Formats: sequence, structure tokens, C-alpha cells
Amino acid sequence: MPRPAVLDRLRRQKRFVWLRRKLDDGVAARIASLGIQGLHLRTESHRVYPHGTLASNIVGFAGLDNTGLEGIEYKYEDVLTGRKGPARTSPDADYVKGCSVRLTIDRVVQYTAEREIERGVRESGATQGAAVVMEVKTGRLLAVAKYPLVDPNSYWEFSGDAMKNFAVVDSFEPGSTLKVIAAAALLETHPGVLGERFRCEGKIEVADAVIKCTAVHGDLTLDGIIKHSCNAGIIQAVKRLKREKLYATLSRFGFGRETGVEMPGESPGLLRGVGDWSGLSRYSLSIGQEISVTSIQMVAAFGAIANGGVYMTPTVIESIESDDGAVLQAFYPKSRGR
Repeated sequence: MPRPAVLDRLRRQKRFVWLRRKLDDGVAARIASLGIQGLHLRTESHRVYPHGTLASNIVGFAGLDNTGLEGIEYKYEDVLTGRKGPARTSPDADYVKGCSVRLTIDRVVQYTAEREIERGVRESGATQGAAVVMEVKTGRLLAVAKYPLVDPNSYWEFSGDAMKNFAVVDSFEPGSTLKVIAAAALLETHPGVLGERFRCEGKIEVADAVIKCTAVHGDLTLDGIIKHSCNAGIIQAVKRLKREKLYATLSRFGFGRETGVEMPGESPGLLRGVGDWSGLSRYSLSIGQEISVTSIQMVAAFGAIANGGVYMTPTVIESIESDDGAVLQAFYPKSRGR
């Protein structure tokens, strides 16, 4: 610490000032050996994250005063923080320890997901990435991974953007993955569509726009449209689908609203109401355009398909437990219905 900065603090009209906090043991020992009158050391507790970067985007971190600043540390600050007992002000006042928050995260799955998303980001030349693993029957999240990673033990070395939990906070256009949701809407109202065939010439003109395919796919059934990710095929199919039905299906799959997962900063994405659609919107939405979604929304939506149409609310919390391990609150699977 520069000498002028030390003098500036000492000249303040206060009986007590901090010169430095969170010293390592070696520095503290050297200061104590100086024996300077009026210079004292104070022992403070602080958070240590033994797993380093593992699941740091979920756990978050606590700041200088052990106040939660990101992640579960921030979301459940009131639960995790201990406090003095009631009506006691003396130094030896009873102390009520904070509770523990048990996560649904599987360390092995989380570690594997983090390594794989890092590999994918590096190989593709991307700047960031996210991966989510969920039990479709319960909504329990086994991994919510991101890259780049942040070490909460030295959080001050990272930018605000690096600390973001991309899977929950950032939204994007899902593209052709949304063809599956459009197909689900079709099957619900027009089950006979499974027996129809749709001709792909490599492009299609609709609502004064030309939308291209990656190839000339020829005649395709609905499952072939999904298999080959055929834009022309799905657009022909959704012509028989009312705009209100497509919107309702997208909404029921959780798009345009928060999932309710217990992580701060969740984005609802963007799903405009039917009144704001253009003549092209129905077809754009069927190929994942004119909509923005989060990774957590996509996992929950496709989880509903894998779960027989039942949408389970994603959860990252297993339970809240007292200091002696007693379960104070258990988080049970919650369904939004079909």
C-alpha cells in the first residue's frame, strides 16, 4: 500500500480506520512483529471456495464483508448469513449460525459439462458458451456450465461480463431448434399432418420474402423435415396453423417468461404478442427467428417433450438446512402442466 495512501487514512478524524483487510497470514505476522503502537490486527472470517471455478456461476461469491454479491450467495444472502441472537449486545452474545443451501448440482456432471463447453468454445472460436443438464422428470438441474470461468476466491480480477451466468441471463435466437416446437403445435391441432408430404425446392417464397434451405430436400414427411432441418417444409406445414395457436404453444413451452429457477438475473427472453406480428412472423417463428430465448428455457422446453409433454420447472436447490443438518425446507418437483 503506498505511503501517501496510508497517511491519508491515518489523518482522518476517526478513532478507527482500516488500512488493509484480508491479509494473508505471512503479511499479518510481519506486521505484528513490528510492534507499532496503535496498529492492531483483527481476525475476520471470510468465504473460501475450495472447488475454485467449479460451478462458480451458480454458487457466486461473497464480497469483503461476506455479503453475497452474485449467484446463490446473493440470492440466499439472508439464509446463509449468521446473526447475533435476540436482545443481546455484548461481545459474547449468542450467535445464530447461518443455514446451508444444498444444490441439485452433480459435481461430476458439472465438471464434465464445464470441460466440454470450454472445448467447444475454443474449437469454434466463440467468445463464450453455456451448457445445461436437467432431469426431465423432476426439473432438477445437474449442471449449469459456462465458459469463461471465474474463480470466486479472486473475483475482483474478473470483469462484470465474465461473472454473468450466461445460461440464465443471456438470450439468443434459437434458430432451427424451434422447428420441434412448431411441429408440436401442428401435431396437437392437425395430427393428420404426419401422413402428409411436403416438397422442398431449396427455397420458398412467403409473405414477400424468400427463405432458403441448406439443400434441395425433395419430398419430406414431418419427421423428415425435422431430421433434415428443412425450412421450406416446416413453413409449408405451419401455413395451416393459426397464429394464436402457435403463440399459445410457444407460451406454454415457457418462452417469453422466466422459468423461475432460483438464480438471480434470469431473463424472460422475448416473445411478442400476436398483435405485434407481421405477415411473416408465423413463418419466421417456426424456424426460430423473431424470438429470443435463454439456455435454461430451451432445456425446460425440450425437457417437457422428453417428459411426455409435462413441463417441469427447473430447480437448482435441493434443500435449505440448519447448522445441525436438519432440513428446514425441501424443494420438490413442480409442474406447470402439459
